[in-house]
Amino acid sequence: MERNKYGRRYSDEELFQILRDKEKELGRPPYKREVSQCGAICYRFGSWKRALEKAGIDLTRKPKKTIYSDEELISILINSAKKFGRPPKYYEVQQATTMAFRFGSWNKALAAAGLKAYYRNEKNHT
Repeated sequence: MERNKYGRRYSDEELFQILRDKEKELGRPPYKREVSQCGAICYRFGSWKRALEKAGIDLTRKPKKTIYSDEELISILINSAKKFGRPPKYYEVQQATTMAFRFGSWNKALAAAGLKAYYRNEKNHT
């Protein structure tokens, strides 16, 4: 059984508040994988959807579209490259689809950020 920080079982209201806080953070209804207490929540309320409804979360609410400038996208790529110590791979960047669309392809997005693109036929020699 999931317990709160005081070692007590979560109350219904505590679980609802967890869901509301996550919705506020994300700007949309949370997915189960985004809430660590999802097991306790589903067990208590019977389903994820029912829990969201009981918490008063509007399930028809769409996520806000975030509009990035080219400079912001390039900055995200550069920061990702610093984090990984190499150019990031497509699946490692949350905004990759936006970048590929904006710049024409993933490799063109990397090039716009001054990063070397990966090619399948390249071999890594050390």
